Amino acid sequence: MTIKITTFVIIPILSCMLVSNTVALAQTTAAVTTSATTKAYENSQYGFRILYPVNWYIAPKNTLHSMEFLYYGTDTVVAFVAPIGTFLDIDKHTFLAIGITAVEKSLDKKDLKVKSKSLDDIFSDKIKFLSSSTASLGGSSISHEILRTNSTTVGGNTAKQIQYITHLSGLADTFNIDTYVIRGDKLYTLMFTTGSFLVPETLPTAEKMIHSFAFTK
Repeated sequence: MTIKITTFVIIPILSCMLVSNTVALAQTTAAVTTSATTKAYENSQYGFRILYPVNWYIAPKNTLHSMEFLYYGTDTVVAFVAPIGTFLDIDKHTFLAIGITAVEKSLDKKDLKVKSKSLDDIFSDKIKFLSSSTASLGGSSISHEILRTNSTTVGGNTAKQIQYITHLSGLADTFNIDTYVIRGDKLYTLMFTTGSFLVPETLPTAEKMIHSFAFTK
């Protein structure tokens, strides 16, 4: 099956190839405050706040002619990047992106009413996608190895989380955590990616960032 990407970042490596203008919007609706070790990013439009390390940076807007800052999928609101490696250093590249979409709707086959998908439905779709999808990037093939899934809490709301390895033939593997939480009619997705050998170093930071995520309205 060939992957067609139309919304937020589904495969972190492929996500870097998408271009969006969402950063300009985020810059006009976000505020950043600083403490000794962390900065607080707050987005008033989408109503959330998250802490990130002071030595990380918010990736700037993509350009059509630059390969340097391609962190934004079509529904990515903001991407936080660690100062290790570059976009092309897959074994070191580390970032956490937040994507926001409207919750999908589907026809209930029992009562023939259109209903919003539940968090369980969305999470099940993600697992099926990672388990069965194949893709290619240049001459390399991409596959996924699911490590674990779990329920958690994000911003006081029930959330679902999946950890998996992305295998890109001929290149280094990446470790990924995708966290899903629904607020109102919006699906918030926190997507963390790092080189697989950097997990002991970067995972504690990512977990703190995810834990700090809070809704402001």
